[in-house]
Amino acid sequence: MLSVSEAIFIGTVLEGVLYGAYVIIFWLFFRTDLKYGRVGNNIIFSPLSLLFALVTSGFIIDYAQEFFAVLRDGGNEATTWNMNIAASIISAFVDVLSQAILIYRCWVIWGNQLWIISLPALLSLASFAGSLAVAAELGIQAHTRDFSFSQHGGPL
Repeated sequence: MLSVSEAIFIGTVLEGVLYGAYVIIFWLFFRTDLKYGRVGNNIIFSPLSLLFALVTSGFIIDYAQEFFAVLRDGGNEATTWNMNIAASIISAFVDVLSQAILIYRCWVIWGNQLWIISLPALLSLASFAGSLAVAAELGIQAHTRDFSFSQHGGPL
């Protein structure tokens, strides 16, 4: 059985490896668009660039949060809590944007038929609304939570 610290470490390593693969794939996409003169002319270029920026910022926040939580013995609990809120909001936007890109591609493949994408689009919006509701609840808890004591009852 893995300890919590070991599980977090393995998750962090896997996240770094997969993010590295994503950087390479995005670079290949960008290079291909640049080679064929489609940068800015490709309708999918801007959403994919925004998705890359969101994933990168989420990756940075996640690593910072894990740094404080694991290497700094929890660090400042209010800071890690706020980082968790930011990561939740970024994840919600990454999720809805990636789904929108897939729904758009499905719409193009199926000959621009709206009935094909109506249910996926509705489910995507419902998922986005639910994710934002969770992030809002985390924000409300952050304002009502007393961060002056740690989980063990003592001062930070």
